[in-house]
Amino acid sequence: MWLFHKEKFASVWPDRYLHFGSKNTSRVEGANTVLKQHLDSSASDFDVVLERAKLALDNQFQELRTLELSEKMRTLHFATQPIFCNLVRKLSRNTLRKINNAII
Repeated sequence: MWLFHKEKFASVWPDRYLHFGSKNTSRVEGANTVLKQHLDSSASDFDVVLERAKLALDNQFQELRTLELSEKMRTLHFATQPIFCNLVRKLSRNTLRKINNAII
């Protein structure tokens, strides 16, 4: 009988907290883990927490930027065609693949 009311049970906890429409906990848990790795303890001063959070975000940005640049350095086999000459090393490999799939 309780299966008819399952939506009421499932929405009790997420509806209590501000979540900006994100109900996927794995993404939130991953972000929480990254942030905890940059904090020494849960009893830090607020200014220290803000500074460490900024460092964590800066670190993530640099990692993503490095990944993006390394992708642009490697040339895909199909990207050696003349149509791609102005796009290689300016677009990500994923974007080049999508363009190639769209024109074939």
